[in-house]
Amino acid sequence: MLSFLPAASYAGSFHSKKVNSCDGCERTGPLGPAPATGEETTLNPSTQEEEGFSARSYGLQKIRGREGAATKSWFRLHAGLVAAAVAMLFVLGTAAAQFAQAQVESVLHNFTGPTTDGYVPYAGLIMDSSGNLYGTTQYGGSSTNCGSYGCGTVFELSPPATSGGSWTEKALHSFTGSDGAGPSAGMVMDSAGNLYGTTLHGGSTYSPPNSSGGGTVFELYPDPTSTTGYSERVLYNFTGSDGNEPMAGLLMDS
Repeated sequence: MLSFLPAASYAGSFHSKKVNSCDGCERTGPLGPAPATGEETTLNPSTQEEEGFSARSYGLQKIRGREGAATKSWFRLHAGLVAAAVAMLFVLGTAAAQFAQAQVESVLHNFTGPTTDGYVPYAGLIMDSSGNLYGTTQYGGSSTNCGSYGCGTVFELSPPATSGGSWTEKALHSFTGSDGAGPSAGMVMDSAGNLYGTTLHGGSTYSPPNSSGGGTVFELYPDPTSTTGYSERVLYNFTGSDGNEPMAGLLMDS
């Protein structure tokens, strides 16, 4: 019987050596007659090929002995790799299916706006190190300068003290028009807990009811003297020639 030993490199040669003897056996294979017992031969996988079988493959060799006929197959190494890949995909697919089945949706807060806690949350949320969530609503809030639907808010959602409890929502700021209106993007937070964002409308060019304003860049900073715990200041007012109606959020460098 022969065993094929792969070369050190892909372009190298396969070497065959005797495993055991088979006196009186007739040995044939897809690469031609097998060498005599004890012989060694070298097959170059890049050049030697016969009858559609590559020397890189483990073919089928028939061994006929005096006591009968026995057949053994050496399958291609590629078949083993394919089988391993299929098994891995099956494991990953099963794990993904179990993970998907384990997901349960919970409503953390229902906005009741427009003049109470906010209305139409359009952008995503950010989370601080304590698990509090921060976001904006396009409308709602305490101001009526933008009409009956309000000028928009910045809010905070605090997680419950015990598992399964209710989250607590608090409006951190209600826009009034001159300081911004209609925030439509998420915010960023720095290491001090200051929040930064944009408003689609409002600002220094805001003049209700005929002008919606060019929009603003704003900051909310912690303020213990404020009833909400935060105060707002406008960092920049867009006027049209320098840009208008920023709909996207901000990026902060180091």
